[in-house]
Amino acid sequence: MGLTRQQKKDLVKDYKDILKEAKNVVVLKQDKVTVNESNDIRMSLADVDGKLKVVKKRVFLKALEWIDLEDIDLDKLDWSVALLVAYDDEYAPLKVIDKAKSKWSKEERDLDYTYLWWWFGSDWEDSEYVSKIASIPSREELMSKFAFILNYWIQSFAKWLSQIADELEESWDKEESKEESKEENKEENKEENKES
Repeated sequence: MGLTRQQKKDLVKDYKDILKEAKNVVVLKQDKVTVNESNDIRMSLADVDGKLKVVKKRVFLKALEWIDLEDIDLDKLDWSVALLVAYDDEYAPLKVIDKAKSKWSKEERDLDYTYLWWWFGSDWEDSEYVSKIASIPSREELMSKFAFILNYWIQSFAKWLSQIADELEESWDKEESKEESKEENKEENKEENKES
């Protein structure tokens, strides 16, 4: 059963609000993604202040017309289409989708999200651009890598200092034992000299 005119108007308003409020929006093609998988992704997106919304294609295109955005060809939207919305961190929702895609690939599951376009500000970018953006490490990833590198150098420096301290301690012990043996030799010599 089709949507009523009022339902379509409400959807157009909803899509317009999403496009106005969001920092960016990625248009995704869904391929064989189950409801359970979509719900898992939605929960992960909620943690990063993102949203996944399956759209009615023709109604979505109408919303684009009403806010004076460049048209998207309906022929390119031949599958189920969803909007990936970022309200805070522009890249975190992309990371959630990339993580899910990677998981499905490792498990050899035939599920996929394909990036179609990225709307940022008032410009649409193509799928190649979105894929490049999605592959950029997040701030947290970069900070953890940087911390790992710093930690590695600090640990290496601490090990080096520990080795030097051990070597110095060994050399001091050797010197002390030499001095002690010299003193013992002197005492033995003194005793021998006294006896003779």
